[in-house]
Amino acid sequence: MKKLFLVLVAALYAYIAAAQDSVSDSVEVQTSETVAIYFRQGHYNLDLSYRTNKESLESIYAQMAEIYYDSTRFFRHVQIISGTSPEGSYSFNQRLSKNRLNALKNYIQSRLPIPDSIFVQESRGINWIDLIALVEESDMPNKEDMLHILRNVPEIEEVDGRVTYPRKKAMEQLDGGRPYRYMYNHFFPVLRQSCGILFAEKPIPIEPVEIPDIYALTGLEVVVVSEYPKPVKFVKPDPDRIKSPYPEPDTIRGPIFALKTNLLSDLALIPHIGAEVFIADGWTLAANWYYAWWKSDPVHWYWRTYGGDMAVRWYFGEKSKWRVFNGHHLGLFGQISTYDFELGGNGILGDKWSWGVGVEYGYAIPIARHLNLDFTLGVGYFGGEFYKYVPMDTHYVWQSTNNRHYFGPTKLEVSLVWVIGGGSYNKNKEEVSDESK
Repeated sequence: MKKLFLVLVAALYAYIAAAQDSVSDSVEVQTSETVAIYFRQGHYNLDLSYRTNKESLESIYAQMAEIYYDSTRFFRHVQIISGTSPEGSYSFNQRLSKNRLNALKNYIQSRLPIPDSIFVQESRGINWIDLIALVEESDMPNKEDMLHILRNVPEIEEVDGRVTYPRKKAMEQLDGGRPYRYMYNHFFPVLRQSCGILFAEKPIPIEPVEIPDIYALTGLEVVVVSEYPKPVKFVKPDPDRIKSPYPEPDTIRGPIFALKTNLLSDLALIPHIGAEVFIADGWTLAANWYYAWWKSDPVHWYWRTYGGDMAVRWYFGEKSKWRVFNGHHLGLFGQISTYDFELGGNGILGDKWSWGVGVEYGYAIPIARHLNLDFTLGVGYFGGEFYKYVPMDTHYVWQSTNNRHYFGPTKLEVSLVWVIGGGSYNKNKEEVSDESK
């Protein structure tokens, strides 16, 4: 009798387990559509004004909120995939990809308190997978050669103890760079994204499981749970404290101040110092001052001048988007100066302020982590009153009073720029780069 009892109990547990398996098998897995968030070149802040980001963020919030507040559904996981386009260094792209992934994850968690354990994250760095797919589907020039490079040339290689990047180099050199430029314009913007994919489960109602009546056989009372237990839900926040469906756009943060000196002025024995301040996206305010007061009376040698200028600059082009004080720039400037030059012969003296205005164009390139070289040429008007004189013995004999009205180049700079704080790259809340993307 005891053996019969054990056999029946074992059969009962096996039956109930099989019934529970049938419940699990009947759970419907629902997957949302992929939601893509795009980023500007070199950035990882969520910019609502860029491409379709505002609509995508609203969509991902709406889908997740629907699952979150449905008592019959729960998340299996939320998958986030992020990547970058190939331009820029390997290490920078690795960091940038992770920052883009975290930007979308933080957005989701700031609106719904979903634990980290639900997230499945894949930071690809350079998104070679999607780039290959885009090339395969395109009619771009040198398509097959580019596919061969993408599939067969290694991304990283160590040669004589030095790390090289043969795949990227081969891409840039193919057919003089024409296919690379095509991808840069058509494919690279699509690769700068984070994608969110939501997986949810929804139990489907099932018929009650019939349990055989073994009470008469065993004399035991059997208690059967006929309802499939509801999944555990997360603790819901106070509805009055739920944040907006999408965040306000972040502004670019980072180093906003630089010191510089005009090397040409320094070589001319006119010490020069300047400063430049980041005031808005692409806009800076620059100011410069120089001073020299060299003289040698025995030979009538005078080299005296002081003055300065101020300029409003606008940085533009792709490089200016990822590195502060970098790339092409245009500006408007005003300048003032006094001077006294006499090199052993006739002298000119402008002891009242001369002034000028003009437009400038320049190009700044990085040469180190915190250093740039800035080449600038300005043209415009420069005028003011000055005197001509002749040194005689210990006196200086006035010859004439003149007014200068000059139109042409009035500003020439080769400046060494020291960008202060956090590296010389755009960032949002934390440093994102050593090199550009």
